[in-house]
Amino acid sequence: VFKNAWRGIDLVGFNSTTDAIINGGEFCNLGEDTSVTQNSCAIEARTYKENSKVNLTINDVNIHDNKVGSDNANTIKGAINTFGNIVVNMNGGTIQKNTVRNNAKATAAALTISEGVVFNMNGGTITGNTGNNGGAVYVNGGGVFNVNGGTISNNTGSGNGGGAIYGHNATVTIGDGVSITGNKTTGDNSGGGAIALSGTSSLTVGKATISNNSSQYGGGIASWSTGTVTLNGTTISNNQALSTTGWGNGGGISVNKSGTLNVNGATITGNQSLFGGGIGAYNTAKVNIDIASSLNEKTTISNNTVTGTGGAGLYGYGDSVFNIGDGVQITQNHARGNDSGGGAIALANNATLIAGKAILDGNDAQYGGGIASWST
Repeated sequence: VFKNAWRGIDLVGFNSTTDAIINGGEFCNLGEDTSVTQNSCAIEARTYKENSKVNLTINDVNIHDNKVGSDNANTIKGAINTFGNIVVNMNGGTIQKNTVRNNAKATAAALTISEGVVFNMNGGTITGNTGNNGGAVYVNGGGVFNVNGGTISNNTGSGNGGGAIYGHNATVTIGDGVSITGNKTTGDNSGGGAIALSGTSSLTVGKATISNNSSQYGGGIASWSTGTVTLNGTTISNNQALSTTGWGNGGGISVNKSGTLNVNGATITGNQSLFGGGIGAYNTAKVNIDIASSLNEKTTISNNTVTGTGGAGLYGYGDSVFNIGDGVQITQNHARGNDSGGGAIALANNATLIAGKAILDGNDAQYGGGIASWST
């Protein structure tokens, strides 16, 4: 047990390869002493030389109730902090109830993954952590986060976004069977109750479930990255964009700037927002929605709700483009706002819709129960 100190284990690579395995154990109540000004964390792994490397395996470790970062310095440290030529494999265990020492300056409370790091979460649970950008996980500057198994739940981000995960110039992959649920952001105009992306970040999600998350916009996922978000058989359900102003878009997913969203064989259902209940697209974002014949998966966008302008299934604004392929089903979506339009799809400004043999059925609105366009 590592307890009541300012740091647990510190691994540093110099001119060699360092292999380390942590089997079991507990890291708790670190960083409680406010008189200590150093950055606090449970485990830190870092390298300083080009030919140095650290391989770290963490098996069934319990990391909980730590205060990470520093009150006196801008820092991105989490309970596990990594930077440099590092490969981490997390196999089981729990990272829970960690908080940042100065919520205005520090970022995620559970994991920070920086340039050069590949972090593989192969199982376990990350839950109940409270941070800033990325309540649980912050991936920065070329870092890679692969979630191959496990659950990320009930984390809170108080900054710009990412209740569970925030990626900046990052690569994030979520594998089959993973659950990201019950996360939220509380910051003004924050996005991505589960996942937020900025810079050039990319996200690929398999047959995972992203559900019951909330944010001001992008209740499930918010991307203002120029990179690509790809959903392959993913379920996006019961997420909520909470804002009652113009920020309240994309109950399930919000994609902005010049980013691209590819939806292949996904289910987007039960999400809610002011407009764009299932998906909201803005600026020059491009959204490609298709079935996934290779996965034998249909794409269904259903039972989403908006309380404002419209577009209960899909909402396009700016110069955004929706490409909808054959066989896609957009059904039973509901635009409940006064004078709302487009139960299935709404287009505004210069937004464009290109649709194949898709199915729009059982959608409702004040006008344009299927499609409403006030785009030029």
